[in-house]
Amino acid sequence: MSEALKDHRDVDELLTRISRLKTADKNFDIKMEELIENVDHHVAVFLEPPDDALDEGRPEDGVGVADHADVAFRQDAGDNFGWERPVNLGKGVNSPRLDADPTIFVDPNTGVVTLYFARLNTRTDFDIYTSTRGADGTFAPAVLVPELSSPYRDTHPTIRRDGLEIFLSSNRPGSLGLIDLWVSTRPTTNDKWSTPVNLGGTINTASQDRAPYLSDDGLTLLFTSDRSGGFGDNDFYMVTRKIVH
Repeated sequence: MSEALKDHRDVDELLTRISRLKTADKNFDIKMEELIENVDHHVAVFLEPPDDALDEGRPEDGVGVADHADVAFRQDAGDNFGWERPVNLGKGVNSPRLDADPTIFVDPNTGVVTLYFARLNTRTDFDIYTSTRGADGTFAPAVLVPELSSPYRDTHPTIRRDGLEIFLSSNRPGSLGLIDLWVSTRPTTNDKWSTPVNLGGTINTASQDRAPYLSDDGLTLLFTSDRSGGFGDNDFYMVTRKIVH
């Protein structure tokens, strides 16, 4: 989470609350990997199965037949447990296909909010899409980002705070393993993205290296990998850099 838990007591409290929710509702699930927060720490976009849309009090928001994206808000950025009830992002973002891996970008120059995410296409695999939030708070119909997409699997976009660099997972030609981490840049937020470049053998392996998340300062990249030497099927890894190019 963007607001770090203060100490082990916060972690214990979080786990206790999750356990209680799971006990009360067997359909309840939290995918911590899918939780992506906005830069001001007041909004979180995440995924949940459409069956959860049937919860009492939830509007009819099960747009897709698979995972769909919801949004939740909190009034206090310092309150890790102050999230309000999630609201579906609507048909602009959610479709009958799999819509996954959401991340929000707020343009520092214009204030425009853009949601980047991955959508499963039947003719290819997952591709990268964007949807822009309008003045009324709703998200416009999603559009494909062709320069970040390929006939292969392209998922988990994570964008730098200034909007000039984006990382993603892909198994496109040039990958060193089953899935690799790739990066793309652009001169300004009005320009198209460059052709993604593989991050190379220092980071990628012959295994699956995926699900990147870039820190707010752009200096730390976290990701998951099932490479040898880990503690389980997939482990968390991180790489750092001293400056942002």
